[in-house]
Amino acid sequence: LKDGKVTKVYGDQDNVSFVPGEKATELLLDSKPNSIVMLHNHPGQSGFSLNDLEMFIENKSIRTLTIVTNYTVVKYISKTPLYNQSQVYKIMKDIKQSITIRNNEAIVDNILK
Repeated sequence: LKDGKVTKVYGDQDNVSFVPGEKATELLLDSKPNSIVMLHNHPGQSGFSLNDLEMFIENKSIRTLTIVTNYTVVKYISKTPLYNQSQVYKIMKDIKQSITIRNNEAIVDNILK
């Protein structure tokens, strides 16, 4: 919501691109910390992707990231007052190193535990 309006960004089946100079990209970069609630759909029943988590962690403006599947399942993650970006990066690094098969779904599941 920017100035009382919802901002929409369209993507394809696999991703949404935030191109430098576009309104949505500038909104992510210029908004106050923890001021954005981002909502997007996931086809089928998939959960959060590694790209979802990376976007959530790297953009201080995103407070909550919500996904909705085509089967009306809603999942969300939020940055609470206890959220620590440095600690989350360390956890991600440790998990990525400990999982021998590069299975992004397993990495995401372990990060969200």
